[in-house]
Amino acid sequence: MAGRNTEHLGRIIPSAIRFDIENKFSDLESKLPNTFPSKTKFEKECRKLGITNDSQLVVYDNLGVHTSLRVWWMFKTMGHDNIKVLNGGLPEWTRKGFITEIEKINDFKKGSFQAQLKLLNTKSYRDILNTVGSKDKIVVDARSK
Repeated sequence: MAGRNTEHLGRIIPSAIRFDIENKFSDLESKLPNTFPSKTKFEKECRKLGITNDSQLVVYDNLGVHTSLRVWWMFKTMGHDNIKVLNGGLPEWTRKGFITEIEKINDFKKGSFQAQLKLLNTKSYRDILNTVGSKDKIVVDARSK
């Protein structure tokens, strides 16, 4: 689960685990927010959540489909393809009358996730600067207003 919306604050789909992009799955040493973490940090945090390479993951967020897409991309970039995004996220889940529960602190059995970083899925600051003005490549800003 990723993202925040006060309407669903503290509510989760039963048995869901929180994927904390901001505090656990980012490079906290970077001056930029939510910078992609190192392979080692990503593995360590996934293992704390009980995730293995065999885990089947479905991600969602409180906004519909927003930060869950980043989580999907992060796992794909770390070589984990067995991941899906819940269409409509938690708002659609609750609109259809499916149950939720109060989020609890869980102690997960340690996972054994091993990342296989796919560098082609990422670009550096310098890569983007070299792309600006290119006729062969396009930079797309996917932020909301």
